Amino acid sequence: MKKNIYILLLFSLTVVLESCYGDKGNYDYEDVNEITVDLGGAKYTYVVGNVAKLEPTITFATEEVAESELEYNWTLNGEFISDKRVLEFTVEKIASQVECQLRVTNPKTGLTYIGRTSMDFTQKYNLYGWLVLSKDEQASYLNFMTATGTDAVTYQEHLEVYQEQNREALPKETLGLLEHFRSGGSSSNPSSVWIVNPKATKCVDLEGAAFTKDLVLPDAFLEPSFADNLNVKQIAELKWLTVVVDQDGKAYTRKKLSEKAFHTGKFLSIPLTFENKEVKVDRFLIIPEMRALNMAFVEGEKGHQRILALMDYDKQSAGKVLQFTAKEEDYNKNGFYDAPKLHDLLDYEVVYLGYARPKTTGLTDGTYVMTLILKKGSEYLYQEYSVNKASNSNQVTATPSVNKSISFGNLLEGAVIYTAPYINNRTYLLIGKGNDLYYVDRTTIDRDEPIKLKTFDAEVTALNAETSQGNQLGVGLANGKFFVLSLKTANLGEILGDPDKKEFDRYYQMNGRVFDIRYRFRYSNGWT
Repeated sequence: MKKNIYILLLFSLTVVLESCYGDKGNYDYEDVNEITVDLGGAKYTYVVGNVAKLEPTITFATEEVAESELEYNWTLNGEFISDKRVLEFTVEKIASQVECQLRVTNPKTGLTYIGRTSMDFTQKYNLYGWLVLSKDEQASYLNFMTATGTDAVTYQEHLEVYQEQNREALPKETLGLLEHFRSGGSSSNPSSVWIVNPKATKCVDLEGAAFTKDLVLPDAFLEPSFADNLNVKQIAELKWLTVVVDQDGKAYTRKKLSEKAFHTGKFLSIPLTFENKEVKVDRFLIIPEMRALNMAFVEGEKGHQRILALMDYDKQSAGKVLQFTAKEEDYNKNGFYDAPKLHDLLDYEVVYLGYARPKTTGLTDGTYVMTLILKKGSEYLYQEYSVNKASNSNQVTATPSVNKSISFGNLLEGAVIYTAPYINNRTYLLIGKGNDLYYVDRTTIDRDEPIKLKTFDAEVTALNAETSQGNQLGVGLANGKFFVLSLKTANLGEILGDPDKKEFDRYYQMNGRVFDIRYRFRYSNGWT
């Protein structure tokens, strides 16, 4: 019996093998023509009322397939929206983190391939880009060069957006602007923008989606009438604290009741003090990206100045003024001996106060490099301090690291000076003097002459590079032109924009003279 079963199995196996051999030529085993669907950026931002357009990049593993031979299925958050290759639709309502998916099917193989990205649908000005203030004899102008992402190299011009959105002129006396944030900000809860004016009644905070007026400064004071005659010089915003400085250097503070809202709490009419004396603020150093939990500021009359820290460690300590803690042995070790020090700048005047990201730390580490240029007569000093993130509310440690004499002739006289803040392994100090833009490596600032990067057709009036990763530099000119330059090593100084235009034709034209620039992050910027 068993023998018969073995014979039967052997016969069956022989038949199967012969059948397979006989059919070998009937099958054409080819590689599947795989399709890759690429929707480009990680996220796109589109404005309500505008047409959103997205064209996929479709590639094939072995051979091209005609567009008409494929089937397309676009969905937004799972809902079908189009069966065309290129997606086009009118944005109808505000939304954030919308999942966009394209399914491409080849009917011949029955296989489907998927590409995904994310979209935000927002109001007209809830976008990334460059905020540019300019002015002429009649008025000031808030202009916005917008982009759909932080890595854009071309921008769309929106001129005079304050006038457009508020139906009134922006006074020509306007001093500057400041983007500020709140904890928990998002694309649907964007940053706001202070417009600073000497008259408190003309200092306005603009809500971030449409740039319409949200608050007039006196309304933020416990006694609004006190601010009616306030002569404003500067406004600074931190997580817990808002500071207004008048033209005499007196500082007035508001402690927020919640870090998740812009305008909780009220300003007091009592000036900020340190060691039982009113402080006299010359200028602030606001460092939002680094999460330092403090803000450095220059205090005192010129020739009798020092650098102090204004704490923002937590709600309780916000507004406390401290001296930076620096060891005498560190001063001596790094050649400071008889040089100006943070607590006493001797008879030197602060020409520039800036900051940079250290090479060895991450964006959110909290440590930053404070950069100082000091002047006495015709003598200039360059200093650096490594400032640690506050670990408690009672101390901010600063380690002196660089004290060098610099000899640039009269290049720094009346110049626009700027430390490029975020750039890994690129330690640039930028100088705008007349029509020329220079840069010098901070590590060799005592030995090397500044290198000319560009010569423009008008005076350089404003510089800013506080962009994502610090790879772009905004340059404003006296004739109203605004340029965006690359700060990447590979194409340092290249003017970005439309590649079909000649390099110096890649500018954006404002009214009057550009006098302040800020890159708009929209939300977070390391604020929390």
